[in-house]
Amino acid sequence: MILDLMLAYDQELRATYNFIQSLKRAYNQRDFTTFFQLLELRPDSVSHYTIHCCQVLARYKEGIKRGFETKFSNGRTEGINNRIKTIKRVACGYRYFTAFKTRIYLTGENSYLRINTT
Repeated sequence: MILDLMLAYDQELRATYNFIQSLKRAYNQRDFTTFFQLLELRPDSVSHYTIHCCQVLARYKEGIKRGFETKFSNGRTEGINNRIKTIKRVACGYRYFTAFKTRIYLTGENSYLRINTT
């Protein structure tokens, strides 16, 4: 209801919102051709920020295409790195590296010790 009120308030906002929802739909369906057709045929009534973003996305077309074709992601690696950085910040230093390494292993989701002790 609030969204409809906001979209009724401004035509540029409505056009930008609908355009971005179309892009999200194509992305979620992994439809590369539709995604880039939408970028090329974007309506003129969208905001200038959106136009700039479309130009940037068009520059990286090959990389984005590879991202659509593969299902690989570095999200898991980034999550592990974030967990290690958090442990380092909270721990304020360990005397022995092996103790730090053990703490990292114990906080892991698939830790052998964690699974067998619960």
